Amino acid sequence: MINSEFMITAVYVLLFLALGTMVSIVRRNDPRYSYFLPALLAKLVGGLGFGLIYVYYYGYGDTFGYFNQSLTFTNHLQEDFWGGMKLILYLDNDAAKYIYSEYGLRSRLFSGQDTLVVIKLAALINLLTFSKFFATTLWFSFLSFVGLWYGYLKITEIYPGKRLRRLFAISFFFVPGIFFWGSGLMKDTVLIGFFWPLVVALLPLTRLRNPKWTEWIVIVLSFYFVFTTKIFAVFCLIPGLVFMIYHQSKNSIKNRLIRRIVAPVLLFSISIISVFGALRLSTFSAKFNIESAFETAKVYQDYHLEESSLGSSYRLLEFDNPIATYLLNIPGAINVTFFRPYIWEINSAAMALSALESLFVLGLFLLVLRRGGFKTNYRILKSDLVLMGLLIFSLLMAYIVGFSTYNFGTLVRYKIPCLMSLLVILCVLYDRLTEIKLSRRRL
Repeated sequence: MINSEFMITAVYVLLFLALGTMVSIVRRNDPRYSYFLPALLAKLVGGLGFGLIYVYYYGYGDTFGYFNQSLTFTNHLQEDFWGGMKLILYLDNDAAKYIYSEYGLRSRLFSGQDTLVVIKLAALINLLTFSKFFATTLWFSFLSFVGLWYGYLKITEIYPGKRLRRLFAISFFFVPGIFFWGSGLMKDTVLIGFFWPLVVALLPLTRLRNPKWTEWIVIVLSFYFVFTTKIFAVFCLIPGLVFMIYHQSKNSIKNRLIRRIVAPVLLFSISIISVFGALRLSTFSAKFNIESAFETAKVYQDYHLEESSLGSSYRLLEFDNPIATYLLNIPGAINVTFFRPYIWEINSAAMALSALESLFVLGLFLLVLRRGGFKTNYRILKSDLVLMGLLIFSLLMAYIVGFSTYNFGTLVRYKIPCLMSLLVILCVLYDRLTEIKLSRRRL
């Protein structure tokens, strides 16, 4: 790092930490804010660590592509701000053609809105960082932290308690793979920064309540970034939302006879609306069009297998019948997302960190299973619509990610949203089971 970049980065580190300190002091009466400064520090360390690893260890990666292409956009903003904003705000799918025809710029990163949105965001941030890579990376870390903190506050309102405050803080901010791979100048950082605000802002709808105007702003803004960066995350959310809205609607009908009559019609109506909505959404992205979803997954598999270094890839079962391949790989794909790589599959320092994280998740899963068994855990899940909705999302996304990735290095980034959802579920189950155990002791 040259001196100017070091100085600018150091200034932003101090500014963010000073801001974190002030917020912690102002909100010191709220026990949740005891985690604010440590969580912010972890996020900033994750962002700087991510940048350092890519600069001095890997030497290449998409993060450099995003940053380098963002410089061209930033130059346009500096030369002609409103003309540059016209480029930033161009959201149609033919953006690559538009950019080439209007500005003569060509790059593979312009061909998809998922990569282009990162470039545009970095271009705007560059105006604040004098176009310095590490400082811009820090801003990505900070903005992602703001979104995660909003999600943390809301989830602790739904599930209050000292034990859960601590467990949620660990799950959101202190799991190494999450705060490291989710803090760089990458799509994943943008995704998780907006994913949890979207989830918690949508919860009023699942309770048949109209969100506040501030929640609608969060929904619209978060939906745009989640939909743009990882459209399949939106598709994975839909079944869980349908489940929660259906059961909440059904439970709101007090008369048992009427409920039995209306329930099938209600389920059919909500399902039709959801499927129609998903089909409409898919038209905005040819890459993730529902009709070609599995063909896309196959392309991703081949790409990641070609790009992977020896020993960092994995394979699932293959059958002559494609339907059998899709269905029979459900358990294996979910397992690889949450619980692999195993310890004996380690072949690098990065994989060692990922393997330890997977071992921790597996240990927590087995602890919850041992403490409550299938019956008690199922009863707790069944009685909580939010947990069931998160479980549906987690399993569906884990399957898609595990089935399409085939590379541990990429998997550790792609699985962050569903891993965080699983951790929230396991934390709530652990807390409920602990309370049940303590209440039995009191008796």
